[in-house]
Amino acid sequence: FQSIIIYTRNHSIVEMSASKLICSCYDAGHPWTTSCADSAVGVGAIAFKQSLRIYTSVYLLSYVARGKKPVPADIKKLLRGILQSSAFLGFNGFGFIGSFCAVRYFSGGFTKFNAGFLPAFIGSFLAILIERPSRRGQLALYVTNVASESVWRMLVARGIVKSVRHGEVLVFMLTLAALVPWYRRCTSSRDSVYSLSRFIIGGSERFSAPIYPDHGNRRCTKHALCKHKNSCIYYMLEGFVKKFIAGYGIHAGFRFILSFANLLRNPRLITKIVSNMDNVKFGLFVGGISGIVRSVLCNLRWITGKDRPEHGVIAGFLGGLPMLFYKSTTLASYLMWKTIEVVYREGIQAGKLPAIPGFIEFLYSFSTAMLFHMAVFEPHNLKPSYWKFLVNLTDLRFAQMNRQVLDLILPKASSSVPFWPKYEADHVSQELRSMFGLNPHFSMTS
Repeated sequence: FQSIIIYTRNHSIVEMSASKLICSCYDAGHPWTTSCADSAVGVGAIAFKQSLRIYTSVYLLSYVARGKKPVPADIKKLLRGILQSSAFLGFNGFGFIGSFCAVRYFSGGFTKFNAGFLPAFIGSFLAILIERPSRRGQLALYVTNVASESVWRMLVARGIVKSVRHGEVLVFMLTLAALVPWYRRCTSSRDSVYSLSRFIIGGSERFSAPIYPDHGNRRCTKHALCKHKNSCIYYMLEGFVKKFIAGYGIHAGFRFILSFANLLRNPRLITKIVSNMDNVKFGLFVGGISGIVRSVLCNLRWITGKDRPEHGVIAGFLGGLPMLFYKSTTLASYLMWKTIEVVYREGIQAGKLPAIPGFIEFLYSFSTAMLFHMAVFEPHNLKPSYWKFLVNLTDLRFAQMNRQVLDLILPKASSSVPFWPKYEADHVSQELRSMFGLNPHFSMTS
């Protein structure tokens, strides 16, 4: 279980077989402080403070979007939600560092498993129990989405799989091929994916929707099985134009919110925001989905004389093509996991799939543990936005781990974050002192 390290004359590692790294958690994990307790409490406090800023904005925007008149009961509930979610995220930071130190203490050293995944799983599992049950599913879905993207990046970097050209478009097309038939047979649902499908596709494509009489142009009529009010051509064009405008406005509005502080200093930026081509691309993406799905379903009714469930598969698959205008791995992956969640929940309600107690909590803990493991050992393969989130959440602490030491467990751990701390010589372990004698790049302050 001892680490075997072979150095060349210039002290670079050329061969290594390390099953356990013997050193203190101050050496590798929290070189900014010598105390394990201080490091855990400090990171937890920092994460809680940063979370307050994040969740205050999220909860306030969500409340304003509902358009409800503020009442004392709602404000009290809002404040409780902000504090509870902030406590959850703060404890996640505290739990990871605390478990990191505890696991090293009881195991006697660091391994690939107990320096990243295991402490992150323990800390995340305890943290998710603090959050409201109604939000746990959303959080689990979010981290699973980010983890799947990051694992794919890791597999590509290792040469295990090859990057597929337009792969995100294919994933999106297959996802819509499953989602559109589900939406058409669904009568009602509080799920966000149902509301999104209704917004983009329209309510007329549901099998439960009423059939309206033909009020369109006689030269351009609709099929007897079509449930929309106007002619088929009008219906297709309406879907594209309205959703293009909506998509353009949503994207421009989002950029406006993100740039609000800069706009106050320089109002001329509004022109740049409004004319940004990404707004047009997102509009084509949203409008294209609506127009193509409606067009395919109408044409299949004309061609076959029937309105069959499998028509939704074809319409959904072809409806995913507009992602070529606005490629987004995150969006494609998220919708894929959301669709899996919806299908799984429907299977449970139908009695075809088992309901697994604690599965949401396990999924959150496992996915977060995967992300933290990658953040410790290979941040270069982690999704960049999530790495930035972790660094900001911990006020740079996550980037201040000594990954040069962790290179001895997993090579290239420090390739993108070659941080070298200034140690207090009296608190450095004897094992690390011996490494200093071999590797001159380590540095200490006396």
